Amino acid sequence: MTLFFFFQKDGLLHTTCGSPNYIAPEVLLNKGYDGSVSDVWSCGVILYVMLTGSLPFDDQNMVVLYQKILKGNAHIPKWLSQGAQDLLRKILDPNPITRVDVDGIRAHDWFKQGYAPSAPFNDDEEDINVDEEDSLNMTEQNGIQDKIAINQINAFQLIGMSSCLDLSGFFEKEDASERKIRFASNYPPAYLFEKIESIVRKMGFQVHKSNGKLKVIQDCKGLANLRGKESLLISAEVFEINESLYVVELKKSSGDCSLYRKLCETLSEDLGTCKSQQFLKQDSIRQEIGRHNSSF
Repeated sequence: MTLFFFFQKDGLLHTTCGSPNYIAPEVLLNKGYDGSVSDVWSCGVILYVMLTGSLPFDDQNMVVLYQKILKGNAHIPKWLSQGAQDLLRKILDPNPITRVDVDGIRAHDWFKQGYAPSAPFNDDEEDINVDEEDSLNMTEQNGIQDKIAINQINAFQLIGMSSCLDLSGFFEKEDASERKIRFASNYPPAYLFEKIESIVRKMGFQVHKSNGKLKVIQDCKGLANLRGKESLLISAEVFEINESLYVVELKKSSGDCSLYRKLCETLSEDLGTCKSQQFLKQDSIRQEIGRHNSSF
């Protein structure tokens, strides 16, 4: 479902775009609408589909479909729980003024059942102040070793990381944006993290351990923010394909591309599989994909 919105002088949206079955009634009236309120309606349609397996408003004739949406008389199955029925009615309210808002949804008893809010973590949006060495090296100073978390890769993720199903492109592959580089290695994860940390420190970088990853930071004294051109911030993560084959992913959040390239080449040369051995690793990957497929 893709929507494109444009504001006019009245502060309301007036463009009608998107999947017809998910459009809110006020959008169809062409009198302007509040996008956030209309989005709640669309979320209600999604919730209805998730709970019932069908659309609340559907018809092959678009005119009839829009008439159903404007009336807002969705059939809510009685076999749904009372809480689910109540929330759907409040969300699929054709009147945008009386329709429940996001805060109301979050406060609803049915929504809160079994709900455990979590704080999202985003590497790309994280700013690290390189002057705060106490914060960066807190793990080492306290003598606490951050437990290494190794991510398992399934067959679909593995294929998605390769280039057009050509597994030779899986090795030393760089995205077009030059923000992410991957290389294969047969070294165990603990050794990989240890060597990466050792290599980058010798190159004059700082290392910060967090969430099973290594954050590599250029040691630039006096810089309060790493978003400058002369700085570099990347993360290193290890994915397991099988017990003897791993993928190291280097992701640049910000910084100089040439310096990033140099660092990646050094790590790949020291820790990656030899070029002459790549065909053996490709066979291992194909076997791993076959093993995953046989489990479905």
